[in-house]
Amino acid sequence: MAVGDRGEVLPVYYAGEQQATEEDNGRQTAQNFNHQAGQRYDVTEGAAEPN
Repeated sequence: MAVGDRGEVLPVYYAGEQQATEEDNGRQTAQNFNHQAGQRYDVTEGAAEPN
């Protein structure tokens, strides 16, 4: 489970590890998310708000 916008609880599952790309600018922003290394989780019901 994850807590989203305004306390909304979202069911999630582990989707694996993401490797950094050459486009990673080192900033932790929504625009850079697809370029950063880290663990990924996907929402199974509902939708997470961006950023």
